[in-house]
Amino acid sequence: MSSYKDREIVFTRSEPLFLEVNSSQIKQVLLNLIANGLQATQSGGRVEVRLKDQTDWVVIDILDDGQGMTAENIEHLFEPFFSTKETGKGTGLGLSITHRIVENHHGTIDPSSEGPGKGSTFSIRLPRKQPARRVA
Repeated sequence: MSSYKDREIVFTRSEPLFLEVNSSQIKQVLLNLIANGLQATQSGGRVEVRLKDQTDWVVIDILDDGQGMTAENIEHLFEPFFSTKETGKGTGLGLSITHRIVENHHGTIDPSSEGPGKGSTFSIRLPRKQPARRVA
């Protein structure tokens, strides 16, 4: 991450939000998405993390002003081993694992971009409380 110190990460929320999650897994999700955003930006680029407090949900938006994505790439983002990075720069597993973690938390993750050069947004929606587990 030190190679991205010429970029800005903006996190504007100061009030706490409470939700039931596996904190290490959600930390992995956020770090992966922020790292991807930093990699997609040029020097002077910006990654923003926004939290929205809803009644039963928390929405986390991670926006970057980087290279953006095509509709075709968005369609394949969560497939294992899919990568748009140069050979040797990634395994193509980060977003697949991110997707699985979010789904295991009964949430959703939606990527969007207005196209190449227009930046990207990943919107994660997580329930405040996890459903009770049924014991057989």
